[in-house]
Amino acid sequence: MFEEIGKDFAVELSTLLAEDFDRADYLAAIGNCYSGVLSGDKVGVVPNGVFGDAVVSQCNPTWGTPKALVNTTWVLGSFMIPKQYCYDTMASEIKRYEKLYELSTIDAAKKWISSQVESAFAASVVAKAFFGSTTAADYASTGFEGVNGVFTQCANYLGSGDADASQATVIGTNTKAWLKTGTNALEAIENMISDAPTDVKASENAVIVMNEGFYDALMFNLKVNKGVFIESQWSALFGGFKATTYNGYKLVVVPMMDKVLGAMATGDKFKDHPNMALFTTSDNLLFGASTNEQAGLGSVDIFDDKNTQTTKAIVKFSLGALVPNPKGFQLCY
Repeated sequence: MFEEIGKDFAVELSTLLAEDFDRADYLAAIGNCYSGVLSGDKVGVVPNGVFGDAVVSQCNPTWGTPKALVNTTWVLGSFMIPKQYCYDTMASEIKRYEKLYELSTIDAAKKWISSQVESAFAASVVAKAFFGSTTAADYASTGFEGVNGVFTQCANYLGSGDADASQATVIGTNTKAWLKTGTNALEAIENMISDAPTDVKASENAVIVMNEGFYDALMFNLKVNKGVFIESQWSALFGGFKATTYNGYKLVVVPMMDKVLGAMATGDKFKDHPNMALFTTSDNLLFGASTNEQAGLGSVDIFDDKNTQTTKAIVKFSLGALVPNPKGFQLCY
């Protein structure tokens, strides 16, 4: 039906997804994104120097050894988005797009497919990179398995003892209603900042990442319960992300987190934690993909299947996330 789309469009869409991954107003707004990463690649984090490294000047000094280098390994998962569109259904949708955008049929088809694939890609990247797990016992819902996400790694660090117990700021009653009561949300965030490692609070790259429900409760505490009316200066980012500041720290709100957390079923690792925040540095949040500029994120293929009377689109991509320093974050959940 849409054979005119051709292979060139698949390449264009593939490149578009690669640009989405690397763009500065998406994952790069909270961490560092790397292309061309392979599973098994090593990541080393150089420790910060401390005041005790400086001693009184003398001849033949005692040569000290800096803190140990933090070593970890990239683990990437391979994913796909396979979709098929019935000719009859697709025709009516394309006609609607044709009128909305005043495009030719073929351009409307490209716009429609691009919009659907790009949205699915952005949402799946958040789900995997933040909440995915390689441990079957950590999930019961479809879509969260295959790679350890940022929040999963932080929770695992706390469980294994690689992170200090003090790096967890536990929300006593983690519900929307409780957080909106009094100053509960405000106190949770302030406790998270107070409890955080000194190196995080002192870093010029410090960043707070939270879901929108948590932020809404925080603003409700300030505006309604305390009468402090603050007009936040937002920067709208790709994928629905929003950037602002809180107490001088960069704050990125991720609305898609609410959708993912809301889809958690009994057995999922974060089922009882619908509101979450992470205080760390952008240097300690790494996102990677096995990709190159030509192929985009993996590959995109779009073709007509006359036997089934459908147009099929499949996107294949890789994704990995790392929190390399287990001592460099504060998790509020």
